[in-house]
Amino acid sequence: MNISYKNKIFLFTIILILIFFLLIIGLFRFNKNKRDIIVIQEEESSFNVNYDVSSESSIIKPLDIKNCDDIVKQGKKDECIDNYFLNKYVLSHDLKGCVRIYDLKKRDECIFLIAKQHEAELNSEKYCQRIVDKHRRNTCLTVMSRYRPYELENNICQEVHHDEPFEQKECLDRNLAMQIYDMINDEQDLQKKKELLKKCSPDLALEYGILCISGVVSAFDRDCSSFGVGVIKNYCEAFNIFRQDKRTESDCNSIKLDNHRKVCLKTIETQKTRFENDSDDDGFSDGSELFFNIDPFNSDTDGDGIKDGDEVHETHTNPASYDTDGDGLNDFEEVEMGTNPQKPDTDGDGIEDKDDDEPIYLFNDTDQDRLSDELEKKWGTDPNNKDTDGDGIDDYIEAVIKGTNPLGEGWRHDTDDDGLINADERFYFTDIFNPDTDNDGFLDGAEVESGYNPNGDGLL
Repeated sequence: MNISYKNKIFLFTIILILIFFLLIIGLFRFNKNKRDIIVIQEEESSFNVNYDVSSESSIIKPLDIKNCDDIVKQGKKDECIDNYFLNKYVLSHDLKGCVRIYDLKKRDECIFLIAKQHEAELNSEKYCQRIVDKHRRNTCLTVMSRYRPYELENNICQEVHHDEPFEQKECLDRNLAMQIYDMINDEQDLQKKKELLKKCSPDLALEYGILCISGVVSAFDRDCSSFGVGVIKNYCEAFNIFRQDKRTESDCNSIKLDNHRKVCLKTIETQKTRFENDSDDDGFSDGSELFFNIDPFNSDTDGDGIKDGDEVHETHTNPASYDTDGDGLNDFEEVEMGTNPQKPDTDGDGIEDKDDDEPIYLFNDTDQDRLSDELEKKWGTDPNNKDTDGDGIDDYIEAVIKGTNPLGEGWRHDTDDDGLINADERFYFTDIFNPDTDNDGFLDGAEVESGYNPNGDGLL
């Protein structure tokens, strides 16, 4: 059958329309994949890329936006964007920008890195108080205290850990290690450098003794002859042997430190690094145990009933001490009872836990999760169940330590329903249980949104 001229025109038009729609669909898909990258690229020129700021173990540098293409294709666009904005806000000193980062850990890291840029300023510790995670917040406060007087009564360590003796010692020893490292690197006179060595000791809390010695060794360009005879020279020689790509049994046997020597021999036997070996199977590598000055061949160095790895990662107690807070109860007993192994007097009634018939009485803590029944009522958690949402993490850890919601709704929750999530309440120093912190008739969230101070008069 012959097709008329009109029909041919009609069919051709239909084909063109189909091709046009296919192109539109293809372009839409392409743009959908690229959309977040384009948003980032448009903002790329809005900050200074020349600034460089260092963290504890990393250096924040401008992010290469082009690399986000593949990341987005892998379904990790949120991670890509958070990484970008983390860098952007740190490099541009934009503290309020950190609030716009979705991932809580990156948000805390953003605040921490900006705090470090202001560490020598008066009241710089206020930056740290905006961090949600308690341990990260305390780390930040410790860094800030390097620029505060070292006298006990004026030190942040005393202010933050006034009732936690080991946490206080760890904080003070960390400061001391950092101060010695800074002073030795700044000092030009060799004799004065050597005088500073006397302040360094492996007896500082956990890793800070070794951190101090490692910093000193680096400041002397790893020249072990600089240290005469003594413990620092022994560590220096051990460090240098571990740095060798190829080491022999003879090299290992020359190490004077017993555990370092045995770990060195173990690396030759297993053909693995000291950070890959875990000789006592306690969840903490041999290399980490050496750094923490505990025994890599004893899963429970202090014999308190808790494995070394669990003490570091789970209970946050001292794996080198049977009784971290020195109250007469060992750490395992305190964890089992529900008392705080960091505090000798958990309920603050003036009687140490060992001698207290009801060591958590003042907390009125029915389920012994270290969150009082009164606070559980405010949170809406179950005072008879230490893990209300059944996620394997106690209500206290979620609410107080991690800053997440013990009711299982993630971290972006708003306990008092004022339009400001709890993480933002910490950032603006408002009350998570009071929707109108300054009682001026306006919700905290509404004040922040409008640029007003939710804690009183004036603008943010």
